[in-house]
Amino acid sequence: MRSCFVILSIVVLFLGCNDKSEVVSPNRYMWVYPNPATDVVAIDVINPNSGDSWTLKVFDSKATIIFEKTSSANEEPSLIDLTGKPKGNYNIVLQTRSANYTQKLLKL
Repeated sequence: MRSCFVILSIVVLFLGCNDKSEVVSPNRYMWVYPNPATDVVAIDVINPNSGDSWTLKVFDSKATIIFEKTSSANEEPSLIDLTGKPKGNYNIVLQTRSANYTQKLLKL
């Protein structure tokens, strides 16, 4: 008789939200910091397929796009000013040719 076992280990680290080096991202292609945020948030995109274009969109709770950027390079972080935006949840979507990646952002 043959048996197979799968061991799944999930480690969650909360180290702080002031520096990108302290943030554990839920996906490896997009870093959002600080999260939660109060005014300005930075989003780093690491293009999974170098040379392919990607689009970054930020949606408010009413599904209205409040930020959109398209690029084909790994570049400096995109800074998004949330000053004056309502507190609550925002969705960040990274669209590439091969997949979409989503991450939540909380504005305090």
